[in-house]
Parts: sequence; C-alpha cells; structure tokens
Amino acid sequence: MADAPSDYLGSLKLLHALGDFFVINISSPNTPGLRELAQPDDLRRLLSALQEFNRSTPDPKPLLLKISPDTEDRYFPDIVSITREFNLAGIVATNTTSQRSPEDPRENGGLSGRPLTQRALAVTRLIRPLLAKDQILISVGGVMNPGHYQARRQTGADLIQMYTGLVYLGPTAAWDILGRS
Repeated sequence: MADAPSDYLGSLKLLHALGDFFVINISSPNTPGLRELAQPDDLRRLLSALQEFNRSTPDPKPLLLKISPDTEDRYFPDIVSITREFNLAGIVATNTTSQRSPEDPRENGGLSGRPLTQRALAVTRLIRPLLAKDQILISVGGVMNPGHYQARRQTGADLIQMYTGLVYLGPTAAWDILGRS
C-alpha cells in the first residue's frame, strides 16, 4: 500500500475534469491490503496527496471517503477527524462486508444486501454526530425497503445509495421505496 497515494492520485488526475465529485474508496474487502489505508498515518498521506492536487486545479471537486462496515467502532472518531482535517465533503458509509454468519457459505469477498443492513445503519448512526455540520453522509448497504430508507434518514443520512436492492427489486426499486410511481 506504499504506492497507494500515487495510484489514487493518478486516477484522480485522469478523471478530475470528468467528475462532479469523487469518492475515495479505502474499504473494499476484495482488494488485499486496501483497508489498511484507514490507519491514521496512511490515511493522512493519501488524503494529503489528493487534496493537494485537487486544490491546485481551477475547479476543485468535493472529495468523500468510503469506509468499511468492518471497522471497529472505536476507530471512527479518528477517521472522521482526519476527513475534517483535510476538508473532505463527507463520508460514504459503508462498503460491503467480509463478515459472515455461521450459516453463510464460506466465500471470499464482499457481502452486500440484507446481511449488511443492520451494520450499515449502525455505522451511519455512529458517524453522523462526528461529522462537521457542513459534511454530508451518504448511507449505503442493505437498503431493501421503505423502512430501511426511513431508518437511514432518521439517523442522519443526507443521501441514500442503493446497489443490491436494484438487483433484487428491479429498476423501479428507488421509486417503490420512496412510495412514488
């Protein structure tokens, strides 16, 4: 992960003019060692490189940090503090989980959908009070019905993101969850 700042920076430089905002994903369980970037020194090094470039452009873009649901709760205050230190626009909580229940098949990689619902909600609840007033919180992970959506909004999520729900519920999932036709 020593090359991570230059790798991320290379991608940001290529895409900067094309995006309205960028999510810095340090949370995928499918990339060996990626979650180590949540360590304070590594995270500072990464965010410093990205924000230095971003601020040097004529049109700086909002940067958000995507975090893991598998992070121990005690580390969230430090992670959020670092996002504030580097003036990130907010946090995307959460990515997929590598945690499995005893009845789950023995598979590698990230698990999404219903098995992630409660943990993603808990992380949203923990993160919201730690963020600065002007930082946004995007909650993602296991949003499968109107109750899941409402719970995220009630715990302080500014935006809700769906992936697995679209797969299982179809292309009208967002409208169905919002009660619109």
